[in-house]
Amino acid sequence: MIKMGELILSDFFTTKSQANNFLAQLNAVTEKIFDLDFNLETSVRSQFGAKKTDRFISLVRENEIPPESGMALNNFLNHIKEVVSSLPVATIAFAIEPNEQILKNVSDWFILNLKKQVLIEPEIDHNLIAGTVVSYQGKRLDSSVKSVFEQTCANIFQNTPVK
Repeated sequence: MIKMGELILSDFFTTKSQANNFLAQLNAVTEKIFDLDFNLETSVRSQFGAKKTDRFISLVRENEIPPESGMALNNFLNHIKEVVSSLPVATIAFAIEPNEQILKNVSDWFILNLKKQVLIEPEIDHNLIAGTVVSYQGKRLDSSVKSVFEQTCANIFQNTPVK
């Protein structure tokens, strides 16, 4: 039984490009499911590496998918693909290149606060002084130092008489 509302895949990816890579790797596993010599763990390990394989096998077990059932595995992997394809995307402009830990922290923030996984589409904006600009579902939040700096300067110069 697939736990529909509980399928959080942030252990595998946080960004839109990582999600696309994950889908390609999942497709490679799916193509082999009905081969006579198919072994789920071996196939997943060849695509994801050791750490993610352990997490993936746990995900299969948590959802009570029998690894020997090609049909059940195929249905589960197709469900995962649907979930990944339907994840919302937040575009986040950073002043500097974010590392994996920053991206993971941002992804975790969405899960904690919105109760759902959101893919991050990072952008670098060299015009930002520090902070980020987040665009999500038609809304934009500018939490950069640049916007505060510009507002402060505007207030100072607006109240300064010209001599």
